[in-house]
Amino acid sequence: MFSSCTGTIQVNIAPTFHVVFHVVLYMLVQDLPLVHSLVF
Repeated sequence: MFSSCTGTIQVNIAPTFHVVFHVVLYMLVQDLPLVHSLVF
């Protein structure tokens, strides 16, 4: 039961972390045009 709950929590956290990562990356790109030019 415990492992089942942990698995469900990880599944719910994964997409959220993915979205947060992209939002932070987007903010960094907006704040640092130099990084934007280097990455893209």
